[in-house]
Amino acid sequence: MPEPSLPLIPAADLARRLDHGERVQLLDVRSAKRVAQGRVTLGATLDFRALPASQLYELPTLEHLGLDSAAPVAVICGHGNSSTQAARFLRERGFEAYSVAGGMAAWEAVYLPRRRARWSM
Repeated sequence: MPEPSLPLIPAADLARRLDHGERVQLLDVRSAKRVAQGRVTLGATLDFRALPASQLYELPTLEHLGLDSAAPVAVICGHGNSSTQAARFLRERGFEAYSVAGGMAAWEAVYLPRRRARWSM
């Protein structure tokens, strides 16, 4: 019997929620090196955490993460594969977790920091 699909959150929806001031718990499961190269930073209400997926699975409990189990958790990785597995892992432990569809690749296509253009006349 096929496994039910895991709920996803599109990168555009994540950006919209952050842009509108919604509190969002985000867990980045990429390596520390990848996170240092760029991460989700939009919004004053972003509750950001980073822990490589391999370390997540080794935790005896998830208390160390400090995630609020009563609030949704968006999980992001590079392209959406590792975050799907990590979101499933969190769901099995009682969290309302969603994988960010397309990962950071999709996020960067939706939200790119831009400098304001200076107009000259």
